[in-house]
Amino acid sequence: MAGPAAGVLLRDALAGAEAAAFDTWLAEAFEPYDDGLWLLRAPSMIGAPPDAVAAGSFGIERQAWTDDPDLPDMPRAIGYRPAEEIVLYAMAKGHNDHLVLGRLCLTLARRFGAFIDFGGALQPGTRPPGIPYLEPDAQQSELLLASISSAVRAIPGTVFEFRYQTARETPWVNHVGDAGFLAAWLDHPRFHMIK
Repeated sequence: MAGPAAGVLLRDALAGAEAAAFDTWLAEAFEPYDDGLWLLRAPSMIGAPPDAVAAGSFGIERQAWTDDPDLPDMPRAIGYRPAEEIVLYAMAKGHNDHLVLGRLCLTLARRFGAFIDFGGALQPGTRPPGIPYLEPDAQQSELLLASISSAVRAIPGTVFEFRYQTARETPWVNHVGDAGFLAAWLDHPRFHMIK
């Protein structure tokens, strides 16, 4: 995987007619590509502009959700323990790839009343001066996280920040938001999904 990724957290696993309806929808909106990947066929089905078909290929995989040791409080915060996750990832990282991934997440979150796990920290604001991009120390990380939190909370919708420690022993966050938050984030001038 070379591009951004996210997960749509379903309350219940898709089964029976609901699973069949999802598969039918997927085959109408996307076309099979290579090695289980998909290409966008019908941008309007995810609310994307016609030129979004220029995006690369995407992975769209349903899997049972497993507890994440970095996010032990997530189920309580969002109000349910996900039964299934639709894992979505782009194989490229251009503007259209981020846009299609975001629109696909939004479409599925609305369809299933689900939250989106962005897989890391969204950064809608500018980086505070003096904080290196790679390997900030713990104090610099705290300043950066305060800046990120302030900018993220200014976006409409519901979003949760779950703190965890990185392998370098510095604090970081993972954002999980609802469809309202993602809709507003898609309209933000610094919109991006997380790679």
